[in-house]
Amino acid sequence: MEIKKFAFLVLIALLLIAPLASAEQTNSSLTETDANEVATMASPHGAEVRLLQLEKAITKNVLIGEKVLDVIAANHPDANISDAEASLEELKSLVEEVKALPTEGDGNELAQQFVEIKKESITLAQDFKTETKDYLEAEDMQEIKEYIKTIQNDKNVSGLNQRIMKAIKEHNATGTLKIFGIVGITDEALIQRVNDGNATRAEIKEAVRKALQDMTPEERKMALQEFKELGAKRKVAENAAVVKAKEKLRERILEREARRLGRRAEVLHKIAQKIRGRK
Repeated sequence: MEIKKFAFLVLIALLLIAPLASAEQTNSSLTETDANEVATMASPHGAEVRLLQLEKAITKNVLIGEKVLDVIAANHPDANISDAEASLEELKSLVEEVKALPTEGDGNELAQQFVEIKKESITLAQDFKTETKDYLEAEDMQEIKEYIKTIQNDKNVSGLNQRIMKAIKEHNATGTLKIFGIVGITDEALIQRVNDGNATRAEIKEAVRKALQDMTPEERKMALQEFKELGAKRKVAENAAVVKAKEKLRERILEREARRLGRRAEVLHKIAQKIRGRK
């Protein structure tokens, strides 16, 4: 195989992280977006990235929800927002659930939980929107939109952004250094830049190209075989995570919904007690 073709295959493996797409689906099947996300969770660093991205998405919804309720309480004090308050409390509980998930261990089991929590968070966010939309007037919406523009400045969101970037760098570095090991790159300065997340794609590509040039035909053949095995192992792990996430997904989501309804009843009871205490 020509060096250029081999280098192209190697560099494909560097495309390890895709940003978390905004999920719009609410059905109980595994969508293409879900499958792409859980595939990344086959590795610990990939799992960390996805969980942090999910935590950030839910956290932003919680912050926006709090602002919505504040606006309604201030401008429409007679509005009945107990259902919306309950939905928001459940969203907050999902943030804590995501935080408690381990990134080490069974990545396939983690993939299941990721999909379940993600879909539940989407459902809750849509429930909240339905439960509050009738109380929001144009002026209210404008105030909320202005707040959303500043949400990246929230300390929790900015902190998660920093952790996500760090996890992405670590995930990419792990994959890149595996490839360096296969083609025999030992440049300590470049390896350090990869670990720091400062190496450019262009210099990585050039280093791989040069390493391949310096190999004998037999060495290139052996490296290609090792690279194929690495790609095959990763694909097997990714497929296993997707299959695991699909297993009885509808039933598990229905079980979570039943538990959610139980929590909703408890939250509404607490809210009712709080209201009675104010009188």
